[in-house]
Amino acid sequence: MPTGKVEFYNKARKFGFIVPDDDDQYNFMFNGEYDFQYGDIVEFDATVAGEKGPKAVNIRKVENE
Repeated sequence: MPTGKVEFYNKARKFGFIVPDDDDQYNFMFNGEYDFQYGDIVEFDATVAGEKGPKAVNIRKVENE
């Protein structure tokens, strides 16, 4: 399952970006009601084609162990 870091999230607009761990030059956008902060580590199942580029889906925050 791919993981990445939240690069940006605007809770009011429900929009943000994830930078994947395996490719730091590519951002995945996401929409939805999340409680993310800059720098949070997340995992996601896949990406789908979005209007403005690749979109991450099924996003979950990775808990520190």
